[in-house]
Amino acid sequence: MNLEEKKIKYLEFIENVISRMNTNSMQLKTWCVALVSAFTVLSVERKFSYGYLFCVPVLVLWILDSKYLWQERKYRKLYDKIKDELNGKEEKVDLFVMDIKSMKEENVCFCKIFFSWSECVFYIAMLVFCIFAYIIGGECNA
Repeated sequence: MNLEEKKIKYLEFIENVISRMNTNSMQLKTWCVALVSAFTVLSVERKFSYGYLFCVPVLVLWILDSKYLWQERKYRKLYDKIKDELNGKEEKVDLFVMDIKSMKEENVCFCKIFFSWSECVFYIAMLVFCIFAYIIGGECNA
């Protein structure tokens, strides 16, 4: 295997990690929808009187999802760095090193990702739905 083939294989490894992070992020959103749906049923049937506590798992899932997205963006930066090195635009990069700590100085801020529109729209909607279901559930059973 020559050097170019090794570099391409290295890019494939990074692509696989990015794909895994994306899959994990989607699974967290799926779990969030399932939890909110279960909460809605419990709240309407009034089998759970502390419905506002369901906001806690939604917030935890939001943080975890943002963490996966943050990691994914770091791996994308690593991918771009390797791709630039492959095209001769970047200095030499160690092959098959998957350490993203060097991407820390890149512009990948956790807070920007946490409050990005894609995260906020979904998770704020889930939080609002939890609160709405709790209120409606209380009125239906009053």
